[in-house]
Amino acid sequence: NITFQYFLTKEDLPHLHATYDIRYQPIIIANAKEAVISTCSRFDTDEFIKNRNKIQREIYFGVKRHLGGSCCIPKCKTNCSKCPIHERCVPNCKPREKNCTKEEKGLFVELRYLQLHDIDVPQCVMERRLLVLVRDLEREKAEYVNHEALIKKQTDILVNRYRNNATQTLALSEAQAKLIREMAKADARKKLELARIDGLTSMCSTLGVTEAHDINHLEYIQTLKDSKENITYAIDFSHAILQRSQLR
Repeated sequence: NITFQYFLTKEDLPHLHATYDIRYQPIIIANAKEAVISTCSRFDTDEFIKNRNKIQREIYFGVKRHLGGSCCIPKCKTNCSKCPIHERCVPNCKPREKNCTKEEKGLFVELRYLQLHDIDVPQCVMERRLLVLVRDLEREKAEYVNHEALIKKQTDILVNRYRNNATQTLALSEAQAKLIREMAKADARKKLELARIDGLTSMCSTLGVTEAHDINHLEYIQTLKDSKENITYAIDFSHAILQRSQLR
């Protein structure tokens, strides 16, 4: 529902009566309704609910331009955002000082006030709007579900990747540790053998042993000495019994 108040433009009264005589009111109302319908058709139901002030302002200037034409109303103000809306010029209107033509003055009236009252939205329109909202929510829910599944899949991939990296790192560390232990053991055996050879050489030099078989005997004795824990001593009983019989 819309109500509006208009005033006849004093300077244009001769044009008004010459064109419409005294039967101008039905024509003005019909043109105002046409302007309202034309302006409202640019907005959807949601905008009527959410942007009521914007729609009322657009309807106001739409009707004002339709009734007053493209020529500025007398004494209107430009670039005055704090002025009352009825004192402002229609955007991009032609100043009267530039000799507006009769056609540019519209219906020779000035719209002063316009009130947008209750907006009656048909039930079928509301149902369609609710259906659209429900579908939007369902689509948004589906997007969130798909996004959640994607994030979960990406997380699983990262977890498996980190696990594989950890397994590879552990296996590599164990292999490197084993290699280091074996290298240490080999190095220790090498140093021990070199020390044994140096000791044997020094001992042979001190004892004056130069023959190869004597050196081998000496090395064998040293080996027996070093391995005495692994040597098992045995007695030849048959030889011992024979010797004992001869003594009798």
